[in-house]
Amino acid sequence: RHETPFTALFLGSPLGRSRCYWPAVAGSVLVRPFAFGIKADWRGDYSVNFVPLSWFRAQRRWVKTHKALLKSRSPFLHTPVYLAWGTKDDTLDLRYTQQFYEGLFLKEESRAFDNAKHNLYIDAVRQNDVFNAALGFFDLHYPR
Repeated sequence: RHETPFTALFLGSPLGRSRCYWPAVAGSVLVRPFAFGIKADWRGDYSVNFVPLSWFRAQRRWVKTHKALLKSRSPFLHTPVYLAWGTKDDTLDLRYTQQFYEGLFLKEESRAFDNAKHNLYIDAVRQNDVFNAALGFFDLHYPR
């Protein structure tokens, strides 16, 4: 069993897989011979008008890394984790992300923050709620 330096983890809007993962894979395969990136009109938490192909390749590597972590089941298996996300998050593929983290950690708590977006830590609407949840979680797992 591998040890980690973490006693507990609080993950806010943890990216298991982007909501646009499959279009990213298809787009990177089709466009790769012809361009360095793809024009985009993404209006969400992170608005962009150009996405480099390296981002699409990184998405694919990220998912492969997830699969390897799930097979190894270490080093995080016994680390308590709190997963937090916003109900208005338009970046996460929430179903995949939840399944991934549930498979990686045995001791998992989770909470959806109403009306919060992907940038939980700076979302003015829910910022205090997120920090209070984090402090409460760490109070349980980091004795004073």
